[in-house]
Amino acid sequence: MARQVRILCTHDFLASYAPLPTSYGTLPGGEALRATVAAIKAEGPAIWADTGDFAHVGPLSTLSQGALAFDAANELGIDVGTLGNHELDHELAAFRTGVEKLDHQLLCANLSAVGLPATTLIETEAGLIGFVGLTHPDLGKIHSGSAFKLPAPDRGATMSVIEAAASLRRAGAAAVVVLIHDGVDWRMPNGRLEIDTTRLAALLRDWQGKVDLVCGGHTLGQHFGTIAGIPYAQPWPYGSEIGVVDLRLEGGTCQVGAPRGLAVAAGAAWSGTGAALLDEAQDDVLGTLAAPLIDRIDGSVPLAHWLADAIRAASGADLAIGYSTCGQPTLDGAFAALPAGRISRLNVMQATPWTDGRLVAATFDTDDVAALARRYRPAHVSIWEAIVLHGAAQAGSLVTTSGYMAALISGAVGHPVDWQPVSMTLYDCVRKCLR
Repeated sequence: MARQVRILCTHDFLASYAPLPTSYGTLPGGEALRATVAAIKAEGPAIWADTGDFAHVGPLSTLSQGALAFDAANELGIDVGTLGNHELDHELAAFRTGVEKLDHQLLCANLSAVGLPATTLIETEAGLIGFVGLTHPDLGKIHSGSAFKLPAPDRGATMSVIEAAASLRRAGAAAVVVLIHDGVDWRMPNGRLEIDTTRLAALLRDWQGKVDLVCGGHTLGQHFGTIAGIPYAQPWPYGSEIGVVDLRLEGGTCQVGAPRGLAVAAGAAWSGTGAALLDEAQDDVLGTLAAPLIDRIDGSVPLAHWLADAIRAASGADLAIGYSTCGQPTLDGAFAALPAGRISRLNVMQATPWTDGRLVAATFDTDDVAALARRYRPAHVSIWEAIVLHGAAQAGSLVTTSGYMAALISGAVGHPVDWQPVSMTLYDCVRKCLR
């Protein structure tokens, strides 16, 4: 008699605990995500598998300087996961402390530096399911969101997956699932999602016939189907969608149902760890916005421009650099948005992760400003980020947000920058702009 177990996969939750407005509706939030998973699990055997970036980046991580990231993530109810690049945003020592707080097994077969197990077996009513975890194959080339240099993964990950899968089957696994913090490449011309699986297929090709399912993430795109002959699931990120895959186990074989997505409806405010911090930031109203500001991957980025203008106007600097970064799934070609109406500190934090809002200033000469202008004027736009430089000066004082942008600017000019703290914050600038 066939037995069934359901794999529920998510990725890049990015500490999105608070339901927040987007360009198309509302981000569901952590409360809705865990309630939706619980309802599915009540229907029969199911495993919640996450492919990384579950802890850091969002407002809760920022508000607690990363201290509550793993505590809150542990309350979601994930069963098994793999390592994302942002789990390392606060360096290895903080990561190791955080992992000790997790009830679920975190896996990583291709980065020995973190000391995580490569595989695990989870027992269900339908049988044993084996999992292999991989972080991003090019982790060492990814910016961490801080000045911390991420370690490079071990070589030979393809063989390690094949060997790990064989080991899991010898241990009794009826099915093997690979969780990888990498995903499909994509773009959205004219608002329509187009997927390119070429790069990922080259990595997965040798695994065909060795594993039953691959769950991906990281690229913030969405794809359900087959890659290199292997069933593949990658839902939209930020807890907005759950990938659902049914595994039917019978006579030592595994039949994989068609991967599909289940949208998560917006829910109540987060009630777990850090709820008071989120509520405080939500109640801190900076002002009222007459019309929405929405940044899109087609290059239209009024929000990033508006933030740069707000910084320069309030600080009196000659130049200012502002940015927005993906705070919502790019369902409609938009990656960041501030809604019309009431704007809270939490709204601004959603669009500007990797900073606690503090501003820093430095003096730049003509060559430095020219280098910044080449990169950030009129705007640098990717599928997940916009960075803009405002001001007409050829040299002078420049103000930006601490953390991510300060580190990027130092890299752009090719030398260390003597950043000095500014007495006001990004949120002060927005408040002045909205008055």
